[in-house]
Amino acid sequence: IIMLGCASIAMHRNINNKIPLFPGPFDIFEIISKAICSTVAIFPGLLIYYAVIGFVQRNIQYETFVMIVIYVCITLFFAPFIFIPVVLYSVNGKLSDAFNMKNIYEGSGNFAVQFLSYILQYIFIICLFTYLIYTVLLEMLGDHVSLLILKSIVIVISFFSLFIFCSDLYEDVIPELKE
Repeated sequence: IIMLGCASIAMHRNINNKIPLFPGPFDIFEIISKAICSTVAIFPGLLIYYAVIGFVQRNIQYETFVMIVIYVCITLFFAPFIFIPVVLYSVNGKLSDAFNMKNIYEGSGNFAVQFLSYILQYIFIICLFTYLIYTVLLEMLGDHVSLLILKSIVIVISFFSLFIFCSDLYEDVIPELKE
């Protein structure tokens, strides 16, 4: 939740072209308030997404490749309803902007296409780079320590790169909020 608050502040600063991008240690109250509001904004989309994924896991059984395709399709369908509300909240810091359904529906198709391109970029860049670093760390430090270091770095980089990417789509793919 704290990372979501930091991501919300970073998205707000990225959209409004402010520096520094990430919050400092003295912004703890802003981080906590943004974390709570971002959680409220992201919760309905995540709840429906995980309900659909649970339904698919319980009731549909196919080969592994077919299940991966089904999961990717479900993720692409629900990604706009998860990420667009957080971006809309981060623009002005108003929770009411997060549930502007007109902007969510207008931007959802293009957002899904851009999200698919992000997934492909992530697979080719982050995953290959992670594998290369893992092999170097494996030779230098051994299995356990290198895996823990790498997991920590990849989780943080992946989380923030996803949310910063979503904030870059504001005004290009996600419609601008009206005053």
